[in-house]
Amino acid sequence: MSFGITDAAHSAPTATFQNVKISKTSLTPGEVLTVTFDLTTTGVVANPKTNPIASLVFSGSDEDFEDCEADCGSSITTLVSGNLGKGSWSSKISLGSIRISGKYRLTLFIPALKGAKGALYSHPTEITFVNPNESKKPIPVVSTASFSNIVFDKTSLTPGEVLTVTFDLTTTGVVANPKTNPIASLVFSGSDEDFEDCEADCGSSITTLVSGNLGKGSWSSKISLGSIRISGKYRLTLFIPALKGAKGALYSHPTEITFVNPNESKKPIPAKPTIISKATTITCIKGKLIKKITGIKPQCPAGYSKK
Repeated sequence: MSFGITDAAHSAPTATFQNVKISKTSLTPGEVLTVTFDLTTTGVVANPKTNPIASLVFSGSDEDFEDCEADCGSSITTLVSGNLGKGSWSSKISLGSIRISGKYRLTLFIPALKGAKGALYSHPTEITFVNPNESKKPIPVVSTASFSNIVFDKTSLTPGEVLTVTFDLTTTGVVANPKTNPIASLVFSGSDEDFEDCEADCGSSITTLVSGNLGKGSWSSKISLGSIRISGKYRLTLFIPALKGAKGALYSHPTEITFVNPNESKKPIPAKPTIISKATTITCIKGKLIKKITGIKPQCPAGYSKK
């Protein structure tokens, strides 16, 4: 059985789209565009893979017309008269509510003949698509946190001794779960330690909700430093790991706490190894717009999402 193309003894397959007509030049989500056209082919055996397909492609994009499927609009194409060699066809196309407003182009193509002469046709008339729902998307809530009324019971510690801290916390745009609970820690003064990433190395702590809730409540935390920590000045830090980078999610108390470890060997603090960051490239998409961002920690621009 033959699929799509006749044997090599015959000429290379060709296709010609003619008399292409569209029913309208503007669309809204779910509205149907009717397209009629004539198609003539040579060197092609009729089967589902050689049937023509109609699609709508965002103008100005680098989208591959021949590879796009549902993302180029939902369409149904039927043979009205004749056959694949010479016939008349009709197609109905619609764009969904996830597509962005803008100018689109009608394209007709035969998937099985990709690259063959005439197998791809792009109509010169642009079709305006208006999506009234795209501007009505909910504005994302910005998460914030505010620590206040911080009180601790001592300003000096020894290994295993407990520092008790009480504080109030107010948050907005945060859903309560274990990852959004605040954490208290002690960080060596003058170091470049990342408060938000440190865990046991910043002291062992237990933080509990005393009253209220995550939105507005009072908390208590008990912190201790082990015998492996060196003597020196430490700072109390409060932070919410799940909100790293959010406004107010990190608090550092100005009062230093003196830690005295009688058991330390008084070895100097080991220098941290230098880490050379390598630039990476990410792909960001917004509808049919595509951008490539390169950097140490690349982030997509506002309105774009990482592919």
